[in-house]
Amino acid sequence: MTTQHTCVDASEVRRLQRLRSVGSVSVLLHCSGRWESDRPTLDSCVREAQRRLVDEVSPGDADVIVQRLESLCENADMPGSASLALFASVEHQAIFALDVQIPTRVVVDDTFATRDLVLASHRQAEYQLITLGSRLTRRFEGRGRHLSEVHGGGFPLRDEASEREQRTDRARSADLELYGREVERLVMSELPDDGRPIILAGTPRRVAAVGARPRLARQPVTRVDHNLERAEMAEIRDVVSPILDRLLADRQDAAISAAHASVGQHRGAVGILAAWEAAVSGRVQHLVVERGYRVGARMHPDGRTFTRTDDVTAPGVIDDLVDELIELTLARSGGVTIVDDGALSHAERLAAILRY
Repeated sequence: MTTQHTCVDASEVRRLQRLRSVGSVSVLLHCSGRWESDRPTLDSCVREAQRRLVDEVSPGDADVIVQRLESLCENADMPGSASLALFASVEHQAIFALDVQIPTRVVVDDTFATRDLVLASHRQAEYQLITLGSRLTRRFEGRGRHLSEVHGGGFPLRDEASEREQRTDRARSADLELYGREVERLVMSELPDDGRPIILAGTPRRVAAVGARPRLARQPVTRVDHNLERAEMAEIRDVVSPILDRLLADRQDAAISAAHASVGQHRGAVGILAAWEAAVSGRVQHLVVERGYRVGARMHPDGRTFTRTDDVTAPGVIDDLVDELIELTLARSGGVTIVDDGALSHAERLAAILRY
């Protein structure tokens, strides 16, 4: 039985991208939330894959791949998922529940179509949430809307000083200073030095006291005036969700601005042809591409040039060269940002920041 992944880890995406096998099938399903309509659509996708495999692999290999797909369908858990991604080849199978909406399609190629996993991994970036209550301070590790409370490393932290009554204003200020210092020490002792965001949520005075600490001030910190001291997980997710959306939008805006600047500095490539040639040479430092941009192509023998085609079901055709470009960029230690459709309309929907 194959376990359905509910979190898309970047390392798992890279592992899938390294796999190469003729007849690798990717089934990507937009879920309506109704099993009675989604399951027939999923079965129809499997039948389409079966028809296309006839021209790609031997009958025996096709049977193995279809059996893997059917097994994944039986194990699929659709309720609550925005989309599903199923991957099957002769040697491998995997299934992911995604919290992003993607169009339903079937891809048969030499590699798996992982663009939507890259997008989902961006939306499920890791972060730290610290809830700064008047009596209790809690720490959570987050990945997208998935949160788990940390018990250990000094958390949850109970503020005994706040429970003492009749303190002077000076004493309260001193207590708040000590509190901010202690929270900073605990958070920074546990925080990986990888730039992951920190969300501070609580009363204004407590958020200000902790956020002003020098080591935390150098981190990507978002402050929220919302006391979550005794909040249930559902309420916490509702507060965090729009913050994550803003962080993702900020990341997209920054990538688009950097792409614009690189073109002006003659260190950018615009369009799929120029970006592909640069990626083959290992020159792409960061790729920025619109979410819905896809290009069917037949590659020329030199591996650098290609002819576009609308018939992606024909043998020997790459279903989506943009997906191949994303994988090639990541394989050569480049970065990728997937942006909303229309954001790069002036740049042929795709731009690359070059290393040189």
